[in-house]
Amino acid sequence: MGIGGAERLIGQAAVACARAGYDVTLYTRRLELEFEMGDGRELVKTKIIGRWISPKVTFRLQLLTQVLWTLWVVFVLFVKRQKIDLFVSDLVPHAVLFTKRLFPRVNHVVYCHFPDQLLVRPESIGRFEWYRGPMDRMEVRALLAADQVMVNSNFTQDALLSIAPNMRPDALEVVYPGADESLNRVSLRQGAEKNVILHLSRFTAAKNHLLALEAFDLSIRNGTFSSEFELVLAGGYDGKVKDVKDTYARLKSEIEKRDIASRVHLLTNVSDQELEELWGRCVLLVYPPVNEHFGLVPIEAMMRGIPVVALNSGGPLETVDHGVTGMLCPPDHAAISDAMVEILTNEENARAMGAAGKERAERLFSLDAFNRGFVDQIERTLAVKN
Repeated sequence: MGIGGAERLIGQAAVACARAGYDVTLYTRRLELEFEMGDGRELVKTKIIGRWISPKVTFRLQLLTQVLWTLWVVFVLFVKRQKIDLFVSDLVPHAVLFTKRLFPRVNHVVYCHFPDQLLVRPESIGRFEWYRGPMDRMEVRALLAADQVMVNSNFTQDALLSIAPNMRPDALEVVYPGADESLNRVSLRQGAEKNVILHLSRFTAAKNHLLALEAFDLSIRNGTFSSEFELVLAGGYDGKVKDVKDTYARLKSEIEKRDIASRVHLLTNVSDQELEELWGRCVLLVYPPVNEHFGLVPIEAMMRGIPVVALNSGGPLETVDHGVTGMLCPPDHAAISDAMVEILTNEENARAMGAAGKERAERLFSLDAFNRGFVDQIERTLAVKN
């Protein structure tokens, strides 16, 4: 476990099931020391298994690594004759095909963050078609074989149905991720300035940090931002991943080239305390990933009463109410710059958007709502089994 939004979500789901009275064991290949499931972590058994299965032994084929690991877990549980009432998996569903053979009386639930085969750009498959083709067909068969599939948004549901149009309607349900309602109690540290425009995502090209940087730079050069505002690009950094290293290096180069180092800051692997201080200083969240599958960070901002500028695609179309809780823009730095300026130069409007966002997040995207939805689907699947 990384730890990113998807990992945190599954940790929260495990705790919710444990609190509902289930005996939950969470299997993982690596568990970072900083990983927390929040209150209730002690209710969930966590077991690290199959550490030896890494990209080094699968010729750097990431999907093959993940699939082999899930199959290894199923095999180990079968050999140990482990008593199981229900399997739950996420990220890759391929193991469903094997649990159905080795544990024919045990149901299997999948939480789909996004179909794996749609995460791969067609031009990047190339010589790996020999293994991507069979793996992609396995993914579809596994989704169809699952007893219940939960997805994180209507956007993801549509994507899933595009590859598995024969999915049974009663086996597919949208369960939105949620943010903890306690986030709305964040306060500004004494002496700190409330002047941060924040983009919070792990440093990968897909998260589009550069678009936020370009929009902020344009606002500076147009003279529409006072010198008080700063842009903070914060997120997870893993130096072992080429995409992460390249993304960070390019951002650093662009900041230096544009001569804005005094107003743009790159922060990696911030602690929980540092992150809360950033949120306390934040006046606006900029969230520019294209076709984000859901996007938990905008929900966390709204829960804190912070307006959001995001792109008009993917999950934010369902979470951000355009003109009410923030602004939705095309993937263009000028449009994002205009939206940032419109919100930050009208303090009354910014406050109204923040208040509306808080109300919307608490009503539709709370952690309690996610927990209830997830546990309801578990109970429904077990009821059908019995």
